[in-house]
Amino acid sequence: MAHFNHAYIKTEIFDKEYGKTATTAFDLRKDNDYADFYVVSKREVVDQHENAVKFVAEIEKYINEQIAKASE
Repeated sequence: MAHFNHAYIKTEIFDKEYGKTATTAFDLRKDNDYADFYVVSKREVVDQHENAVKFVAEIEKYINEQIAKASE
């Protein structure tokens, strides 16, 4: 997470929104892995899914732009 934020968020390659999205997803995964009785709400699942779809779309857009630049 630190590397992603340093390399992509602080350099403004991606908007701060995506840093928050990634951090939230990471924290929820960590809580789920290490908490004895962590229960995810339906709202959290829906929110995380929506955020993940946007996040992946933005990453794909960036990758495609980088590929296009490399082919020029």
